[in-house]
Amino acid sequence: MIHGGFSAQGKMDLVITTKKMNSAEYKEVLDLSLIPYLEEHDDMELKFQRDNAPIHVSGEAMEWFEEHGVDIFDHPSCSPDLNPMENLWGILVREVYANNRQYDDVETLQNAIFKA
Repeated sequence: MIHGGFSAQGKMDLVITTKKMNSAEYKEVLDLSLIPYLEEHDDMELKFQRDNAPIHVSGEAMEWFEEHGVDIFDHPSCSPDLNPMENLWGILVREVYANNRQYDDVETLQNAIFKA
């Protein structure tokens, strides 16, 4: 699983996890990626958009957003036209697997992801 984000100011660092996340692990990823990004751009008024996956909207995650003062952009579930991150993931996947590239191990795949 990969967690990432972007705004008009630039991109967040990608965080790769090796398993399906629960709410506690999601909060750890936000601590590693979202908080540094927001601190770097503290002069901007940014809203965080998530895709309404269960761990993104859990009570635990909502408490985390509130505690950290993260402003959430509300939008309907399953609306790819309102979620630019889905388009960016598509671009990334096409780059990583261009010309039917295949990967023999996780490390090589992760390197290709970070390169793309």
